[in-house]
Amino acid sequence: MKSNNRWVLFLSIIAGLSIFVSIKYFKVAFPEASLDINIEKDRAVEIADEFISSLDESTGGYINGIIMDEDSKAKNFFDREFNSVYLDSIYKTGVKIWFWKVRWFKPLEKKEFSIYLDPSDGDIKGYERTIIEEEPGEKISLDSAKVIAVTFLAKNRINLDDFLIVEEGSENIKDKEGNLVRVDHNFVWEKKGWNIKDAKYRLNVKIQGDKIGYYDEWVKVPERWDMKFDKERSYNELTQQIANVFAIILMIFSVFYFFVFLTKKNIYLVSSF
Repeated sequence: MKSNNRWVLFLSIIAGLSIFVSIKYFKVAFPEASLDINIEKDRAVEIADEFISSLDESTGGYINGIIMDEDSKAKNFFDREFNSVYLDSIYKTGVKIWFWKVRWFKPLEKKEFSIYLDPSDGDIKGYERTIIEEEPGEKISLDSAKVIAVTFLAKNRINLDDFLIVEEGSENIKDKEGNLVRVDHNFVWEKKGWNIKDAKYRLNVKIQGDKIGYYDEWVKVPERWDMKFDKERSYNELTQQIANVFAIILMIFSVFYFFVFLTKKNIYLVSSF
């Protein structure tokens, strides 16, 4: 009886310690659990719809869906390089890892809209307008497109005095016959003085003809870190595949010897009925 009581006491202590550790470090292990979600799903859809309308686009006849999404590359970088306390200070600089992603689409149609917004305040952090590659559009100059991009960012409360343009260019879009149907433009800005272990904070705006086709605020992780992470992930996938092979072999041997021992009557099947 005393032995049983000791086991009960021991297991109770282990259970208590497990609960304590789980509660204390839950938000460290799962930082998304501490997200400040002030914008509920229905309101997020309304904000996304208003944003699309502001771009002279319409969601009439479109179906919408919403999920919580993340910037997995930036999340992996920050999770590995910083603790949760420092992570909070990084988020206060405007960096966002998790978003409401609202998608507007029509079945069997190419054109659709995706909007990414901050769940804490509803700020738009990303936008993508997917269209047919050869869809006709305007053929404006790079300078004219830049004015559209800058105006869009200003409306989105982005102060470009804090940013430095690091990339700009144009792309001629042609149809199958080689005829020019549209000119697209791409602009990338980098935030001045924002350097966290060689990671950079960037804005990207793409103009499709004369319309906003893409917008993103994102963390550009260091290429060296990115390559190292990809290499580690490749090793992990290889290890998993090797483990799967051994698991299959073990399963085959287990089934084989089960029937061997069964035929030799080394084991018996007994019905419980």
